[in-house]
Amino acid sequence: MVSDGMSGPSVPQVGARPLKLGAAGTARFREGSWLVVAVAVPLLVNPLGVQVFDLPKLALLRTIVVALAVLLLWERFSSSGFVLGHRVRIGWSDPRVWAAILGVVYSAASLVSLDIGLSLWGSYSRQEGLYTLLAYLLLFVILATDCRRQAQVERLILAISLGSIPIIVYGLLQVAGIDLIHWQTLDKSRAIATVGRSNFLGSYLVMSVPIAVAALASCRGRWLRVALALGLAGSLCLLVLTDARSAWTGISVTAMAMLAMELRRRGRYGRILPYIVLGCVALVVFIAAYLVTLQVVGRFDAGGAFGLSSLTGSPAARLTIWQASLQLIAERPLLGFGPGSFSLAFHHVFPPQLVFYQGRALVTDRAHDVLLQQALDAGLLGLVAYAALMVTLVAKLVRGMRRRQGHGRVVGLAILAVVGGHLVDLLFSFDVATTAAIFWVVAGAGVGLSREATYASLCPDTVPMPLGNKRVRWRITALALSILALAVAVATNLAPLIADTYAGLGFRPGSPWADRVARAELAVGFWPIEPAYRAELGLLFLERARDTPTPERALELTEQHLATAVAMRPLDPSAWALLADARAYRAFRLNDGRAFEAAVAAYERAIELAPTTATLHAAYGALELMGGRIERAEASLERAVALDTTDARAWRYLAEAYSALGRPRDTAFALSTALYWEARTGQSGK
Repeated sequence: MVSDGMSGPSVPQVGARPLKLGAAGTARFREGSWLVVAVAVPLLVNPLGVQVFDLPKLALLRTIVVALAVLLLWERFSSSGFVLGHRVRIGWSDPRVWAAILGVVYSAASLVSLDIGLSLWGSYSRQEGLYTLLAYLLLFVILATDCRRQAQVERLILAISLGSIPIIVYGLLQVAGIDLIHWQTLDKSRAIATVGRSNFLGSYLVMSVPIAVAALASCRGRWLRVALALGLAGSLCLLVLTDARSAWTGISVTAMAMLAMELRRRGRYGRILPYIVLGCVALVVFIAAYLVTLQVVGRFDAGGAFGLSSLTGSPAARLTIWQASLQLIAERPLLGFGPGSFSLAFHHVFPPQLVFYQGRALVTDRAHDVLLQQALDAGLLGLVAYAALMVTLVAKLVRGMRRRQGHGRVVGLAILAVVGGHLVDLLFSFDVATTAAIFWVVAGAGVGLSREATYASLCPDTVPMPLGNKRVRWRITALALSILALAVAVATNLAPLIADTYAGLGFRPGSPWADRVARAELAVGFWPIEPAYRAELGLLFLERARDTPTPERALELTEQHLATAVAMRPLDPSAWALLADARAYRAFRLNDGRAFEAAVAAYERAIELAPTTATLHAAYGALELMGGRIERAEASLERAVALDTTDARAWRYLAEAYSALGRPRDTAFALSTALYWEARTGQSGK
């Protein structure tokens, strides 16, 4: 029998019969899957790998999402092909529609990106390509459709709160100087927990605090409440210790907004007025930040009236990145540069002063603003789709919260605080696997709880079932597609994780060289499409060439692997620079003139891709200096010190060039400048 969703007796259907699909079991599996995402993804790390944090987290998340999609596919095809048991009502105000549109825009942007492979898989360090972005959106849609009861949401909130306690404890231990693992990270803060950096940990805590409050309000059991209360206190302490200012801004603004909303509901207008004033002040701050982003304020700051020229560190770096990012949006406004391709595009407009704020070793691969990042990754179409998704999401959460009372209202406020706080945080930061997973899970659960009962479930309990051969064909099709999807999930998630583990073992300098090469070759074998593994293998052979009296074969293999890495990322200037260094070593070690010219060509290509990167000009000038081309060396080194006046090594090479040209006064000036910056920065001259 099939019910049309209205009152009255159901009408028998001729040629159809009810089918039990094990709805209770599959529902438990689906709920268990997103609980695993919420708890295990923030905790999971791979200490043996190179990418310790995000890669294992995303491998688990993407595998679970594919498994959920396979389950959905099997249930739909094994029933009657995409027939729903309830009336479906989906419109433009449904955030699931905009999630689907955003996924289509991401896919289109990937097809026209600077590097299709990079856009599909993401960069080696971030893994935020099309595959991951679609997994986030699909996870959101699944929860928004299938998480229908408050009990499910409360279990999810409790799981997130309990899962955050080990992270909080570990972060506090790190602050106290207790850590059994020596993490390889550029973050100077000790509080990174299992997230990777202190600012990312702060972003995670921004979401865990309101969730802990909701869990504390809705749970029963004295010891459980004590554990949650201690976890909440620890998360607040750790949030302060992370020194994550964007996270502080997010939680402060959201707390004011939520408190003002609750006071307004209770009619306490006298108490709400101060919060309205504070909210207006916060709004003015945000508008001022975006005016700076748009270079409106900067145009009138030539005399330093606003003090922008005195900014240093992270604030100055963000303003510099935002201003450069705006230039890139104008180049490809419709679909952007493709997901994951920001770093390739940013090299063209790299601001030289950025090295003063964040150093030379840090690669800029994010815009540090979610709106700019969407416009750069997917163009204005992606920005509009993302903005519509967030607006409809917040509107849906607000409407749902207003209909609830008691514990349900506390849960609704917590979900709204998570979404609002994280979005404010993303105005000055960016997502990683931990924060994105929690955000999309909580947002999807909030939409699922807020939607009306007339929305369709993913898997209706009773659906019409075709009979005979047609039913068999549906099941065979569903089985074949399910097996294929699971095989793809394993190949695209387990293989890179194993490869990265071998790469991490290959990087260990204490191991014998032969073992390191064998592990690097296994990394290439498991995931051959990653150029970083090719580059690592090439550098290992270059290391061998330096230690052997007959380096010809090792140098040949070095160039072979580095050239393969360049072919896989032809727009990456760092890959060209590695190849140029290897060719330069071959040229001087074997007195090979052709290798020298090839090294010059590789450096010229790298400089063409990144014309304002001072280190490339300095390395190219040093190569020309060692090759006896003094005039060309002088021009390149002068360009290097003009872009980065603090580079002591470039000044030393420039002093040698001036000396070779017979210019003693310039030689003395360059040498004294090199000595000055060596004393100030601790940088060695050569």
